[in-house]
Amino acid sequence: ATSGIVDAATTVSDSSLDGIVALLPELAYRLSGKTPLDSGRRALPVLDTIIPRIGAAFYGSVLGDRAAGDFSRVNDLAFEGLRLVVERYRGSIAGDPSGAAYGTAVTVSYREAAPGSRPEDALRALAREGNGLVFALGFMFAPSAATVAREFPRVRFVLVDGVPPEGESAANLCSVMFKEEEGSFLAGALAALVAGETRGGKVGFMGGMDMPVIREFRSAFMAGAAAVDQAFKPGSTAQDAWVGDFSDPAKAEKLASAMYGGGVRVIFHAAGNSGAGVIRAAAAAGRLVIGVDYDQGLAYAGSADPKERAAAVAVASSMVKRYDEAVLRCSTAWLSAGLLPSGLVELGLADGCVGLARNAWNRALMDRFQPALDALEQRVLRGELAVPRDDATLEAFLKSLRK
Repeated sequence: ATSGIVDAATTVSDSSLDGIVALLPELAYRLSGKTPLDSGRRALPVLDTIIPRIGAAFYGSVLGDRAAGDFSRVNDLAFEGLRLVVERYRGSIAGDPSGAAYGTAVTVSYREAAPGSRPEDALRALAREGNGLVFALGFMFAPSAATVAREFPRVRFVLVDGVPPEGESAANLCSVMFKEEEGSFLAGALAALVAGETRGGKVGFMGGMDMPVIREFRSAFMAGAAAVDQAFKPGSTAQDAWVGDFSDPAKAEKLASAMYGGGVRVIFHAAGNSGAGVIRAAAAAGRLVIGVDYDQGLAYAGSADPKERAAAVAVASSMVKRYDEAVLRCSTAWLSAGLLPSGLVELGLADGCVGLARNAWNRALMDRFQPALDALEQRVLRGELAVPRDDATLEAFLKSLRK
């Protein structure tokens, strides 16, 4: 984690005068004890004397007609962040289907990198267009973000939900990651609370590919379930399964059906597009599923597909990552003070950037368990519970509960 403050050496731009000016707001932040990203909820005047330009690169489509389980829907959440930026700073988004325009103080443009294309081409195009701040939205930009950032040292880049490969970095690149383990911990707690209402009820986790980042989701989920009731033990009453692919919903549906048939009441999936199969299995079995990244229950309830709308009742909640808030906070830091941190910034429960989704369709269920969930969240925020991120720390966490 990082304090979110830019190292003084990385704030100095190509001219010494620009460097001195850039350091002044940073010193104010240091003296106030705040970070550039703390200003995300305040509307402050635009610092630049010229019209600032912001660009955003998306992997996949934005605001298109897609299945409710299509994970490019996280792009829509990021786009809402851009809309909040132009509303707050009286600007407009070129090509926004809604046609919303609040003024000319800020201009925003975006590009879609089609699956199979070279994501870095979208980043380079946005930098060449004169954007001073460029967002790379999604982990698919991680391999190339630092390389492109070094090619355009006067442009600030923000990689959201990804980090560059080890050894790759750029002074003008900020990587924003979400504390997924904190949200996954609450997903485990919710699953255990629901399953605990049925005698012998079990909980389950479904991963896309077995890799370290998905292991984080699993470890935190198992810990959250055990924090509610130590009877939920990994490998028995807290089960897991791995699809081996993020785009195989048919296999995920088969695995999930077997888990539900074996007594699992709720499955939390971190399986990308494969998760659509888990949701179908939950609906068919009359069981529940917890989605991931965006509010999948809301997406299914609003789908044009009647089968998807019918499946919405199976989505208990979703572990949401607030792409919109990340975009808004980073844009505000840049527009209001001309600053962004270099390196890694992590946003979690304390920032309101991860958590469990609430909507009109799951309100009754969430209301029933909210007091218990709130109590666990406060324990995490106070540091009383250290949420595990891997198998080793999960084992230590489970041992601590037995003391």
